[in-house]
Amino acid sequence: MYTFYEELRKEYAGKVRFVARYFPIPSHINAMNAALAVEAAAQQGYFEQMYKMMYETQTQWAEQQESKAELFRSWAEQMGLYMA
Repeated sequence: MYTFYEELRKEYAGKVRFVARYFPIPSHINAMNAALAVEAAAQQGYFEQMYKMMYETQTQWAEQQESKAELFRSWAEQMGLYMA
């Protein structure tokens, strides 16, 4: 869906407002951490960067059964986000 969604955003840029919502599901071990990482980035003006990073690397973390919180933190640090 990410690719399709991005095509829609380009096609309707300036005509339609796209809103991101988080719906982390309990059965997905990294869902809440991913949502928190994107929201923390958004609060610092880096929503687009973190959102794209999550989707472009989804195959690396989404199906994992261990927490990837440290991976998400490392991306935030690379983006220069305030970590405290």
